[in-house]
Amino acid sequence: MRIAVWKLPEGKSADDHFDFDERYNHYKYHIVNKLNNGKRVYPNRQTACHIFDSYDIFKLEVAISSGSYMNFSEIDVDQGVDVDNHV
Repeated sequence: MRIAVWKLPEGKSADDHFDFDERYNHYKYHIVNKLNNGKRVYPNRQTACHIFDSYDIFKLEVAISSGSYMNFSEIDVDQGVDVDNHV
């Protein structure tokens, strides 16, 4: 059994000199995370805080757990992003 984990932050989301919202927005839209079934997900704000803390302090991944994410389409509908053409 493979455990799904959140990818480590990269770029702006990995830089702790940026504020949380800038890091979170970069992570949501530029780091692709998928469940084992292939469904693309985003971390909720609390989970993102754990992802950043784990990265900033230990450089370790965090396991994806139920209730820690939103489905790709739920966020994109709210933000007006074209789901079919967004990477």
